[in-house]
Amino acid sequence: MWMITFHGRRLNHKGKVWLSGLIIIICLIIALIFGIRHLMSSKSQALPDNPNNPKFSASMDKKVRSLSQKYPALKNENYDMTIYDVSKKKTYHWEQGKTEQMYTASTIKVPILVEYLHQKPKLSANDKKMVARMIRESNNNDATTLFKKIGGTDGLNQMFKRFGMKDSQASSHWWLSTISSKDYVTLLKNIFIDSKLINQTDRNYIISEMVQVNIKQQWGINGFDENANFLANKNGWTLSGTWIIDSIGAIEVKGRMYLISIMSNQHPDGQGQTGLSTAKKELTKVAEASGNYILSN
Repeated sequence: MWMITFHGRRLNHKGKVWLSGLIIIICLIIALIFGIRHLMSSKSQALPDNPNNPKFSASMDKKVRSLSQKYPALKNENYDMTIYDVSKKKTYHWEQGKTEQMYTASTIKVPILVEYLHQKPKLSANDKKMVARMIRESNNNDATTLFKKIGGTDGLNQMFKRFGMKDSQASSHWWLSTISSKDYVTLLKNIFIDSKLINQTDRNYIISEMVQVNIKQQWGINGFDENANFLANKNGWTLSGTWIIDSIGAIEVKGRMYLISIMSNQHPDGQGQTGLSTAKKELTKVAEASGNYILSN
């Protein structure tokens, strides 16, 4: 016959019943705790992560309809926009029209720089001059040179894979590479917040170049708030039947940082520079509309 002891003392029948009851209760509590954890986990997985923010999307749709009264073509243009509020760790997304292929135009010059720094950690004086012209002045010849130096499409696609940019594809015509606004924000997080893929020195260098973009090229995301006390951006524009207009970067408003990527196309030609001027205004107004909502909520 087996005997249960407790602190060296033999338990009588009454004690055995009491201890058995206690063990059962403990087991039930443990099972309950694990059951709740599993339930919470299941609910967490079942609840959809909705980065589209329905209220934000509805607000943008309404404001774009209003803006279309002044800019009639706006309602027929394609937009893919993602904004990340660094303080709140909150993502806002809005899109309009066909967004499967959003061409980068000259915004791709930032990924080209990121990959060039990855392949060549120590830049020569001539390298830095090319980078400055490519980013600050949007010089296409320097972009082409650096694009070739990183291995062209292979180099860019390797970079996209490294950063987990699954909706991005390089083109031999670098300005016609495609990157989704969400993928661009992924890259911007690595540049402006923290990264295991870009060291601090390179991150500071990239930011310093984006801060020094020619003032004439600081339209677009700067519309998010006219009182911003920090702006680091890279814009892109190219005519491919219709205008492709993009703006990416970071903006700080009242001590809070926002990472923004706005990709757009199908802006009417409008006889060259007239169409381009209108397209820039439209994209800047879209940025302003997003800022009006986000900064007031």
